[in-house]
Amino acid sequence: MNIQKLSAKQRELLRWCHRKGGYDNIICDGAVRSGKTVIMAISFVHWAMRYFENQNFAFCSKTVKTCERNVIMPLLSCGDIAEFFDLTYKRSDGVLIIKNGNRKNTFYLFGGKDESSFALIQGITLAGVMFDETTLLPKNFVNQAIARTLSVKGAKLWFNCNPEGPQHWFYNEWLKDSDGANIKNCLHLHFTMEDNPILSAAQIEKAKRLYTGVFYKRYILGLWVAAEGLIYPDIDPVIVKDAPLPKNCMRLMVGMDFGGNRSLTTLVACAITENYESLTALSDYAVSGKKGEIDAARICEKTEEFIKSIYSKYGRYPDEIRCDSAEQYLITTLKNHLIKKGFNIAVKDSDKKEILQRIRCTCSLISNRKLIINSDCRLLINGLKSAVWDQKAASKGKDVRLDDFTSDIDILDAFEYSFSPFIARFTPRLEKNFKDGGGGVTARDFKGYWF
Repeated sequence: MNIQKLSAKQRELLRWCHRKGGYDNIICDGAVRSGKTVIMAISFVHWAMRYFENQNFAFCSKTVKTCERNVIMPLLSCGDIAEFFDLTYKRSDGVLIIKNGNRKNTFYLFGGKDESSFALIQGITLAGVMFDETTLLPKNFVNQAIARTLSVKGAKLWFNCNPEGPQHWFYNEWLKDSDGANIKNCLHLHFTMEDNPILSAAQIEKAKRLYTGVFYKRYILGLWVAAEGLIYPDIDPVIVKDAPLPKNCMRLMVGMDFGGNRSLTTLVACAITENYESLTALSDYAVSGKKGEIDAARICEKTEEFIKSIYSKYGRYPDEIRCDSAEQYLITTLKNHLIKKGFNIAVKDSDKKEILQRIRCTCSLISNRKLIINSDCRLLINGLKSAVWDQKAASKGKDVRLDDFTSDIDILDAFEYSFSPFIARFTPRLEKNFKDGGGGVTARDFKGYWF
């Protein structure tokens, strides 16, 4: 897995740390799959092994598993790295030991998943840190890691990230001001997909179709923009009158969100085709309950009516009902009711992926015309058309779907529960789409200025 050529920005990423009197730190931000992470990891390793001996370094990411996937596995599989170094990864300890002749350095993996993670990195002295997906890391974790380098002469910091909102702490403290990077003596390199020479024009166009709205602006254009306005600005093209059950329907799923004191219990039936080529929303329904309580018996009766109506219209019962996992009593009651009535339908907990992950998947399905919505699904259509970003949350740097009863969030939850177990199938990671992704650089690109 070798990259046959490097872009100008990738070459700058390799060389910046070897110039005398140069920058102390580097920030690489911009589009996804723009060739930042792997080249940064290679550059980081070469810099550490050239200028230090018997020192500790750190790779930091959201989790250790993410760090393994994004950084360590590409390094271990890069044949050109092996030409210079002997790498030994101790997975159980989260430690990568790298040797070059008699020279040895140790690279620790740290996960910054929450505000308490800073304690994991306390006490260690580091000669350098590479932060992968910096915008996903808590501020105090990053600051603690930086503090670990202050006593080492020549230590450097390496940051890569995809943009978030303009209120994000990293943007405000490191990038917002025109000279903000210079204050911290940082080189700032902004990457686009065109800076990654392994991607063809067709692959770039394919990537662009995976995102819409704010996600397109951030992950394709590489802009630090707020999530504002409508989440799904144009769903009309995917609405189809009298959408039939697809002939190659692989699964017929029902998502179910139980209501509360001020909301309805909602259901959405969706058909998933073979190879996850499309998702068709066939029917939706809302169950009203008694004021101030959830009527379990009524929910069971109305759910039975709903699945019978699906069979009447499409000649097939649902394979599964995925229910709001917070309501175990209602799930058990519904499961027993359907068994008693003779239905062979699995009733399971919802696979509650993060809401942003569910939104990104829906955006991708809409953008790629993989989502089909039966025009009879009026509740779902209204829910999608009225869904907006929470501006108060956006002002604090958070991407949150507004949930103040001005739009029907319950129907969106039910819809998302119907396909959330298969999000990875509908929206695979970009690197899985690109056969040439994740490689290293050829040895000729290093010789002459590394050793």
